[in-house]
Amino acid sequence: MCPDTKIPKKKFIAKSVVINCTMLICDFLVVSISKIENILKFSQDFWKIHFDNYQINGINLKNLSDTGYFSDDQNHHILYGDIGKRIFLKNEHFFKPINTTLFKSFANKNRYPIIMNFIEGEYHLRFKKDLDNYILNNYIKSFNDYLFAEIRNFWDKLKQTSSRIDLFDEIIEYVIKQQFLFFFNYTLNKEELHHLSFYEDYFTFGLYLDKLADLEKYYSFNEFQKAKNIYDLLFHHFIKDNPSSIFSEFHDSMIANNYEYNYVFSQFYNISIAGSTNIAKSFIYLLCFCEDAKLNDTIFNSDLSDLETYILSGKLLAELYRLLPYVYNQVVPPFIIREASEDFNLNDEIKVKKGDNIYYYHLLQNISDNIDLPLEFNPFRPDNNYKGKSSPIFGAGLHRCCGASLTDTWLHHLLVGYLKSGITLKSEKGLQHTTYNPDFEEIKKVTYLVKVKK
Repeated sequence: MCPDTKIPKKKFIAKSVVINCTMLICDFLVVSISKIENILKFSQDFWKIHFDNYQINGINLKNLSDTGYFSDDQNHHILYGDIGKRIFLKNEHFFKPINTTLFKSFANKNRYPIIMNFIEGEYHLRFKKDLDNYILNNYIKSFNDYLFAEIRNFWDKLKQTSSRIDLFDEIIEYVIKQQFLFFFNYTLNKEELHHLSFYEDYFTFGLYLDKLADLEKYYSFNEFQKAKNIYDLLFHHFIKDNPSSIFSEFHDSMIANNYEYNYVFSQFYNISIAGSTNIAKSFIYLLCFCEDAKLNDTIFNSDLSDLETYILSGKLLAELYRLLPYVYNQVVPPFIIREASEDFNLNDEIKVKKGDNIYYYHLLQNISDNIDLPLEFNPFRPDNNYKGKSSPIFGAGLHRCCGASLTDTWLHHLLVGYLKSGITLKSEKGLQHTTYNPDFEEIKKVTYLVKVKK
């Protein structure tokens, strides 16, 4: 449950949805939001999304022109809609993600992974292609089959638990454990799992710091340094000993293609722990949306066929992907933000200067007036089509998330396993947040304590 979400609620019996001639009748909880300013608040202002009547972050949803552009001030440029998309993609070679230069130089000096977002365009495309060729194209079907078999064991184990558990920690550690087993043929011990899960969550928050002094202070945190030592030791083990695994094949290809050492290090991060935090948080946000205790009652869900469960999972994920960017969350905002790397003209009238910020609101259609009650969570919408890894929630253009396929695969299998498990996860306190580092109080760790109801 999400008792910290103070919004009116009502319960309804979902529409009878005919799926492949099968009638699914589920008891769902619909989040009713009478005004835009009452938008859900799952997290603590990580992505600052401000609603006021029909405005979001200063964009008037009622009065958008057909130009696809307006200027918030002389250094902030807003793009939206189909025309805004064309402007964004046409001029993307002039853009770079914010903090790129600062973080990349800092990461190279101190040997931290460089996330794909911060890798310049030419190399970014090459690394993404290599990652797809050696991991996704060759092994995604095997990985699907692997998760299908393994995730049932995860939920069966939780079913035997009588004490309260932190679902965030459970999921992130499970994701990392299985990634290492499948791609590295390596079994992590409990200490390694603990440190790697901490490393991933803590590491990603630092990407948004924009001052060198803050970066140095943030990453010198003692607990993170302990985690970094474990992470580095594991990396050196796989590079030096090169035990037979899917990663060892990929590593050999990187060496043959003259990868720089730091980029080998970054690809190791992509395959081992990257994205595990977002997978865990996204699943928890979905549970917050679907907090009705009867959502996964055995009488409704555990008796569904595999095909029916798969379709229901797709509808739930499609609605999660639609609404998640419009709640306060630690996963994804409803815009893509870039910094101009040089002066250029958007058109004959609009001049952008080096260092200006460009916000591309690529997900405004998610809350369009063309959608019936757009701020209600309702997975049974007739036009609720599951796009999977192709969903625009994973970004647009050159720096679109390279982990979209793995993330969507994980969320689908976790959700299918949960729906078929016959258990209900009940949280009395909802999402809680604790400070990781006392010097950075605004950066919070998510905790979601649940008790299993069988």
